[in-house]
Amino acid sequence: MDALVVVPDGALASFWPERTWLPPLDQLGESVAYKHWPFPPHSGVTQVLLDDGRHLDIMVIEEQSVNDRLKLLADLRPVVNNESLAHIANEILFDAMGAVGRSARGERLLATQLALKLMDHCLAAALAVRELETGTCVHPGPTVQDSLADLLPAVPASPRPADVLALVAAAMDCFERIVGRTDHAPPFPRVAIDRLIARAAGQT
Repeated sequence: MDALVVVPDGALASFWPERTWLPPLDQLGESVAYKHWPFPPHSGVTQVLLDDGRHLDIMVIEEQSVNDRLKLLADLRPVVNNESLAHIANEILFDAMGAVGRSARGERLLATQLALKLMDHCLAAALAVRELETGTCVHPGPTVQDSLADLLPAVPASPRPADVLALVAAAMDCFERIVGRTDHAPPFPRVAIDRLIARAAGQT
């Protein structure tokens, strides 16, 4: 967090996501994009992207929540747990089955989009594993868990339905290997996915 802006109780909506009150940032560089996300209770974050690639994270918070938020920001313990992995497993299942179903119908655009999302889910699981293994949510430099990126499957160019099905299967292998590093891997009905892939392969 680069800046913490404290506002009166009940005034958050006047400062976030509203940003016209922000001072000029010309000395730092040109602002090219903004992102906003809520940080309940009683606060939100605005991220300012500068033209040199740097970004500023500005948290706007009501006075009533300042002490609790400062304690949270000082806590460097992992913000994920085994339930986080279970949530990712649920998400990857939905997208994997969606990719397979769309491939079976020949819908290349959506099938490919869903299949590529599986890579993101695998990386999200890898990031969760990194926090659980290191015991912290702060990683200013490389860690040994960066090697988990090597597990990601290659993405074919101009993927056809059969390529998407193969990519889904490879992504499932990747996910299983990543979560297999933990002591509490979430339930993962791989058999159901493999059965659906086999059925779709007969239709493509």
